[in-house]
Amino acid sequence: MPKPRSLLRLCASSVAVVGLALASGSSMRAEDARTEKSVNSNGGRYVLHVKEPEGGFVRGKPLSLEVRVTRAGDPSATVPGLGLVVDADMPEHLHGTNRVPRIQRRADGSFLVENLYLHMPGWWELFLDVVESPWTERAQMRVEIE
Repeated sequence: MPKPRSLLRLCASSVAVVGLALASGSSMRAEDARTEKSVNSNGGRYVLHVKEPEGGFVRGKPLSLEVRVTRAGDPSATVPGLGLVVDADMPEHLHGTNRVPRIQRRADGSFLVENLYLHMPGWWELFLDVVESPWTERAQMRVEIE
């Protein structure tokens, strides 16, 4: 039998997931259950909402991310007309990735980043550059790969 604390956490998680599904007005798809992280751009102009790859960040497998960019003051609306450039680096090893990710803008204004390849275990830093001509503003995410 599970410990009371574990059971309480499980119940709270289930309520949160059901609450999110009901609040959205639609049923949740399996892909919606993936972890989404929000990160502010360095200049504070944008918030990037990054949905992690299915199965999380893993070594030696081409990964796909979903990224939605909003203005810092309005987290509900995707900003039209933006570009996105994604790269990754291992600061402790002084090198980056050995593949260039493909980035596709979707009809809803979000981005699909494919072929992100983190080939070594350790600390990676993802660079997410938002391009709104003539400015480019960077956001960074730290990712630990086992």
